[in-house]
Amino acid sequence: MADRVFRPLQQLLLTLASVAALSVLSAGCGDNKTTTTAPSTPTPVAAGPIDWTVSGTLTSNPDGQPIAFAAISVTGGSPVTSNAAGQFSISGAGTQPILVPLGISAPGYVKRYTSILGGSSRSGVVIDLIRDSPPFSLAFYREIARGSLDGALRPTRRWHENPSFYIQTVDENGTEVPKFFVDSATSVITDIVADATGGRYRPDLVESGTSTASPSPGTIRIWFPAGSIGAAGIASGVGANPCTVRVWQGDVPAAVTKVIAHEIGHCLGLNHITVTGLPPTQQGLMGKSGYGSLPGPRLTDVEKFHAALIYSRPDGNVDLDTDPSNWLFTVIR
Repeated sequence: MADRVFRPLQQLLLTLASVAALSVLSAGCGDNKTTTTAPSTPTPVAAGPIDWTVSGTLTSNPDGQPIAFAAISVTGGSPVTSNAAGQFSISGAGTQPILVPLGISAPGYVKRYTSILGGSSRSGVVIDLIRDSPPFSLAFYREIARGSLDGALRPTRRWHENPSFYIQTVDENGTEVPKFFVDSATSVITDIVADATGGRYRPDLVESGTSTASPSPGTIRIWFPAGSIGAAGIASGVGANPCTVRVWQGDVPAAVTKVIAHEIGHCLGLNHITVTGLPPTQQGLMGKSGYGSLPGPRLTDVEKFHAALIYSRPDGNVDLDTDPSNWLFTVIR
């Protein structure tokens, strides 16, 4: 598992309330599941203020190189600068867990706003900044991550688990779907999941059958209506979990694998891009008006690069690179 993970602040506070020492933050690994239990306020481990220090390294996304002499603004504290090796150290006083917002900037990088958890000392925190140079394009990122082609800029929304798939083998009339469509869906699933999630996830289970039930959480349902749906394909939501993909049988025989992969891309958090993408890539699977000269049902390198950025950020990341206020960095050992 990567040494960088995001968790909602409420979940961390709930966890802290059930243990005797704040040091659990640097020793344990929890999951990303949400809880319906109301969080309680943790009790300090000792009376009076206790100094804490959170240290780590700033790195470049995607190459992982350290970022030297970056400026870090610390809400409620003094500004900090990373050293020549990209290392930083932020200190405070007190034992109560506290979210500490940061603003991190360096020449040649997109400024990032995120948070760490103060109240206990730990090391090894790794925070990355997006390098503002090709293949990164802010305009392209705003398309594929923020949905700029379809309206106002939106926060990111993505999956946090391996998706399962259910391919419905009958249409809305109960008639068996031609095997060509079912086989086409099966053929694209593995590649599009890897492409769209930056290699983070893979298909968990792929099944087919005649059930017409709505998909359960963690599942993407694919079905092929015989009647027109007003488009070649439609996904029930961008980053939606569960998600339903509909592909009309009457419109897409020549490009059905691309249509299916395109709609699965939406389910996994990708928005539309311009048809041509970025030079020298003269096509794109997530093209809003078509696929250009794209030869097969795979994301282009430019699309994969920006999709991986989406999956390096938490849900709700907003423009330019601002993590939600209830998310923070901690460490998994």
